[in-house]
Amino acid sequence: MDYESILQKVYESILESGDVAIDVGAHVGRHTIPIAKKIIPNGRVYAIEPLPMCQNRLLNLINADSQLLSEIVTLYPYALSDYEGISDFTIVKDDLGYSGLKERKLDNKSRLEKSRVFTKKLDNLFPDINDLKYIKIDAEGGEFNILKGGINTIQKFRPVITFEFGASSYAAYSVIPEHVFVFWDELNYKIYDILGNLLDSENVFAQSSINQNIWDYIALPAENMPATDKVLHAIK
Repeated sequence: MDYESILQKVYESILESGDVAIDVGAHVGRHTIPIAKKIIPNGRVYAIEPLPMCQNRLLNLINADSQLLSEIVTLYPYALSDYEGISDFTIVKDDLGYSGLKERKLDNKSRLEKSRVFTKKLDNLFPDINDLKYIKIDAEGGEFNILKGGINTIQKFRPVITFEFGASSYAAYSVIPEHVFVFWDELNYKIYDILGNLLDSENVFAQSSINQNIWDYIALPAENMPATDKVLHAIK
């Protein structure tokens, strides 16, 4: 099953021209570019990607597509977490998409390289934005730390958020999945898997992340029923 295409249906169901979105772990633009095309001409996409080789490719793709896209996409060359500073970053040379602040469980044959990156908190990166409709987070296990570093932003704007989550990646960050469920519950968000199944308890959510049959999850503000209806209709 093509989960990336389903993820695209999620954000395309809620985004409109003029909206603001953040793509954390933009990589080479698999989702940055479709997001941007949904919100032109007056929207704004903030793409966050720490790897220079991915940054260059992303910018080349955006510039090759149209001048309009290049005008609404802003690239930030950082890693995000719940702290700020300069951090070690593990680059998986054979598959850059598995790179991250921590070394996740990988094939023993994977070639690794260490780099240094600037690490920022989401809450401190966008102090002047006045709207935010959607956040996508793909950080190879670092998602929960990113969420904690963006809690004020989430509380203020109540965006729809999609995030990856799985035991083989979050273990490197010592994340307890039940704590992630409580985080969302205290923010009054409902969690669905990418197929639209409601995960309504700590145990159900934790077991899904351990099974790893599905990696993508959707956090929807409980009070935003129109967005919930649009998302569930798009993916079911």
